[in-house]
Amino acid sequence: MRKHLDVRQNVRPAPHVAAVAAAAALILALLAAAPSVLSPTPPGTVPGTAQSTAQPPRSADGGVRLRVPAVVGQTTLVGHHYDTPPPWPHGNCFSLSRLSLQQRRALERSPGPSPYPYELQVLNMHAANFGHIVRELRIDTIEIERVGKQHCLIVDARIPQEWLLEVPCRACAPDFLRKDLGSPHRAASFRKASL
Repeated sequence: MRKHLDVRQNVRPAPHVAAVAAAAALILALLAAAPSVLSPTPPGTVPGTAQSTAQPPRSADGGVRLRVPAVVGQTTLVGHHYDTPPPWPHGNCFSLSRLSLQQRRALERSPGPSPYPYELQVLNMHAANFGHIVRELRIDTIEIERVGKQHCLIVDARIPQEWLLEVPCRACAPDFLRKDLGSPHRAASFRKASL
């Protein structure tokens, strides 16, 4: 003979269920307090901020000029050895992010968009020279000029010409960009060839 449970008994949830419910309520409260990080980004703004990207200043030939954090984003990992003091003639390609470090970390932690579409591949400098001169001059932000959708040139007046590349990296700059970079205005963003 089977015993039947009396459904009228006073049943209490297990203690761990109450803890999960409390944690869920806390997470919802935190999300409500920080909507700018996880909410959909309005067109023309940088995620995690109300900073508008509409109509930034343009250079003489129409390239968009931006001031971005002076922090290396992604970089190639080719081993380079230097026997001389900087600036060095070769090094790894790298990108700069249009997002602050705080915005980038928020996007990396969120289930939403990746921070990588906000990175621009640098065409006129390599990572070792960039890292060294940024530390030496104590630069927090740097002026760049966009070239196409995914590339940029460092055009900050504080960076001496000898720290720039003579020509863009063949692996990082597609052929169509290399032709555009030969224009007199763009050529000023590269180091003059040694005589």
